[in-house]
Amino acid sequence: MMKILVTGSSGRTGPSVVNSLARHYEIRGMDLRRAPGLQCADFYYGDITDMLDVQRAIEGVEAVVHLGARSGNSRMDPENVIRTNVTGTYHILEAAREAGVTRVVLISSECALGYAQGRFRPKGQFPLHYLPIDENHPDSPTSEYGLSKLLGERLCRGYTEGCGMQTFCLRPSSILLPEDYSHFARIYQDPEAWDNMWSVVDVRDVAAAIHLCLENRTLMHEVFYINSGLMAVETPASEIIRRFFPDITELPEGLDDRKSLISIEKACRLLGYTPRYLWQGESDGPGEPG
Repeated sequence: MMKILVTGSSGRTGPSVVNSLARHYEIRGMDLRRAPGLQCADFYYGDITDMLDVQRAIEGVEAVVHLGARSGNSRMDPENVIRTNVTGTYHILEAAREAGVTRVVLISSECALGYAQGRFRPKGQFPLHYLPIDENHPDSPTSEYGLSKLLGERLCRGYTEGCGMQTFCLRPSSILLPEDYSHFARIYQDPEAWDNMWSVVDVRDVAAAIHLCLENRTLMHEVFYINSGLMAVETPASEIIRRFFPDITELPEGLDDRKSLISIEKACRLLGYTPRYLWQGESDGPGEPG
């Protein structure tokens, strides 16, 4: 059974990802604390900004899932967001290279695009080139968090090009835990309340996408948007576009009123990603195909 290091294993989404991946792999967790109920074979207390901690944790594993990061939701310490996310990702990649680990999955963010959390620029001034957004759309982040995630992706590409390491960068939309759905239903149906492209992804679908990356042996460096594939508000996409992107005068080809404005076509095509937990407006949870 492949042994995987998961950094950030005790964060908000870490336990769900670890416990899902534990069905397929031997998991080593790494974080500043150990969350209750974490289903990992062993656990290393450590800080990703400390290279010695990272080197110790990565020894003996075959792949790394890099969840560890500083959240971008707080403006209290923006400098630490850059330091943790960029330096931490560099430490993971360099320690992996030194240890002969050839596969790294980075959990990036849709914030690397620059629409969400545009700290220095109103959302209405985001340089939108086309819809739906895909991986070829130019990135223009202006927040420390978005910049740090984009720099992490660039580091991954450099290690792929420089030493042949297989690197995958997943850009999930707002990640929902199963217990989040009732709260989400109450407060997020107003399109004005959103700071992203009105899309979400269930943490179980994120774990499934990570699993697909870990099993892939053909791709080298790729960036993938990951979400439910559907709009996460009841307002039709055509109305969202009219209100928030008035320069786009008609619904783009390939979009309908329910499809997400961030395309997951590349992940579906190259990874075989198929979201199972689909937000459909119910307050008791996501829909799941039978």
